[in-house]
Amino acid sequence: MPCWSSEADEAEAESVEAVPTLVFAFSEGVGAWAERGLPNATIRVVPPTITTDALVDTLRGAVWAERVVCCLQNDADGPAHSRAAIQLFRIARALLLCGKGQEAIEFVTVTEAGVAVQTGEIAAPDPAGALGFIGCLAKELPNWRIKAADIARVDHIGLAQILGLPRDPEGNVVALREGRRLRQRFTDCALAPVHESAFRKGGVYVVIGGAGRLGEVLSAHLVRHYDAKVIWVGRSPLSDAVQTKIDRLARFGPAPEYLRADARDPAGVGGVQI
Repeated sequence: MPCWSSEADEAEAESVEAVPTLVFAFSEGVGAWAERGLPNATIRVVPPTITTDALVDTLRGAVWAERVVCCLQNDADGPAHSRAAIQLFRIARALLLCGKGQEAIEFVTVTEAGVAVQTGEIAAPDPAGALGFIGCLAKELPNWRIKAADIARVDHIGLAQILGLPRDPEGNVVALREGRRLRQRFTDCALAPVHESAFRKGGVYVVIGGAGRLGEVLSAHLVRHYDAKVIWVGRSPLSDAVQTKIDRLARFGPAPEYLRADARDPAGVGGVQI
């Protein structure tokens, strides 16, 4: 099971080199915070909806940058095109368009409340989505020295401290909380023995999206081992491909029944007669 543990004794912080640094901030408040932490850096406060082309124009005037810091905006209530993952994608794409893909630049991402590591914390989905993209970026661009930090609030820590984090080739995030550096680990979990299955012999099971790959595998298990009646609910009309799946499973037990309905529509699902 996943857990967060301190790595303070496992990895020494890197010294923060005085390299030319460009910081992208998506609000004046975050820009001021970045400037206090790195007074010699170039700060660019840009709107959350800035386009890739506009970012390219900004970067062409800063091709000297050896370190790029992205202070992502947590704006889950804003328009979809301003979300943190989109902001990060556009910055990365703009860097590639400016020829930075093969350079050994330091690429630092700062998110706010993107992971829940302590009791009472709730991960914000907007920055959490960006963290997944960072992992992909680290694997696609191995030349970049990627660091990803998640903080509770920008006023709880200085930017210089974040830059001192060791790089992670996999792009895994480090959570900084109350002076501790936390990284996600996976530990063994002892599960209680299962004495009997939750599935019932001859039971009836409704599978949303049952005609999909996972639904088909689950249905085959239910039909083969429990002689169950399986009902598939899907949005698309019954097609020849779906009928072929039904006929294939019918060789092992009761044939699944297909009903057309949109599971996102309560009224539509409520009209399904089983």
